[in-house]
Amino acid sequence: MHFHLHDQGCREVFQWLISGDEVNLPGARFPKSLDFIKLSDVHMGDTGFRALVDWLESLRPLHDERPLTSINVGPNDIVGTADLAEDFVAALSFSSTSSYSTSSLCHLVLTNNPLSPSFRTTLISLLSSLPTLQTLNLSMTGLDKDNAFALANYVGNKIQPCKLKELHASGNLMGYRGVRAIVEAVNHCQTMEKVTLYANNAAAIGIVETSESSDEDAALLSVYGTVSRNYPPDSGCGWRGLERKLKYCISLNLCMKHTTIHEALLLIRYSRMMLRKKVTPPSIRPKASCDDCECLARQPDMNVDHDVPVTSSSDSFSFSNLPMEIQLHILSLLAPLLSTAQRLRIFDYAVDRSTLPSLRLCLPDLSKVCIPDPGHLAFDSASTGIRDRVGKRVGSLAKLRESHSCSGTTCNASRNIICQRQTMRDEFLARVKCDQYDPDL
Repeated sequence: MHFHLHDQGCREVFQWLISGDEVNLPGARFPKSLDFIKLSDVHMGDTGFRALVDWLESLRPLHDERPLTSINVGPNDIVGTADLAEDFVAALSFSSTSSYSTSSLCHLVLTNNPLSPSFRTTLISLLSSLPTLQTLNLSMTGLDKDNAFALANYVGNKIQPCKLKELHASGNLMGYRGVRAIVEAVNHCQTMEKVTLYANNAAAIGIVETSESSDEDAALLSVYGTVSRNYPPDSGCGWRGLERKLKYCISLNLCMKHTTIHEALLLIRYSRMMLRKKVTPPSIRPKASCDDCECLARQPDMNVDHDVPVTSSSDSFSFSNLPMEIQLHILSLLAPLLSTAQRLRIFDYAVDRSTLPSLRLCLPDLSKVCIPDPGHLAFDSASTGIRDRVGKRVGSLAKLRESHSCSGTTCNASRNIICQRQTMRDEFLARVKCDQYDPDL
């Protein structure tokens, strides 16, 4: 259901998010922050969009509490001006502890809005101020060839590379030259995984493409081979040659990403074992409760012995006796695709004791449980009267086999809506910045 809020309704909504009303409950805190906001097809205009910007401005001091990660305001009636676009991006940016401008926004959707040329130009020129942006949807917003060139400069920037994973700009007026510029830029963006540039034929508004465009597009067919099984899916631009090159570049990005993740997980596994020093069991009595959960009352801190290397009387070879530079070089051979910076971050993570899981017994954290997919639940026939053709009863729930449990040696991620093991793996990859290929070897 879509509510036609119009500008007045949008303004009242954001005004309440900023300061509430006269009947606020005791203890209510304002402004209210949200993880994401979606106002699709509510007839929002420039006045309503300005109210959104004012709300974003009020959230800047609270960016650490509940960061806004997604904004979807399409389709609507936003036209905008250069000043409005500048204020919008400025409201999404904030200064980090390292004095650099950063942002928490990951998804921005402005599709199907009649954006003005000044708004489009200013917005695209300031996208570099949103370093965390992963999805950008500008379909059916009137992008022309000049906007396409500016967007290509943002996507293919080598000095300040963007982190876009998805770019949607279908239904615009960029023409062959504009689409070609974006495809060329995707070749330099290692994070891009999906691009849709359909229906961008400039001939629809009377701009005639030169014959060189068709000749160049045909030449690309002989340069780039066909990607098997239309991999990656959904990406394309409408011109056969450019589309083949686009899919080739994205397929390469996906291949390098998967290899990077595989090597990072392999390297951390062996770095944990080879770089951690062996320690003797502490002579003190262990604590009665753990200090990293709230299952029991915390005990006063006790002195814990530091790592004490175990000395062996044998003269056998030990990997730990090698110089540290040689140890790291040997381990680096397990991950030849990773950059030096990525390997060093993994090594630092491997020797950091705070990253090790707790070995003390404690109550499970109910906030970190896997949520199974109901469509993949196993069924048993113990409590139903329905039988199949061979006499087996079907239809009742049963416990999954132990091999399908995330608590065992295997992970049930493909059958879970939320898998904590996969979530922790993604957090590790993001922390060591190995979730994408790094070309700076």
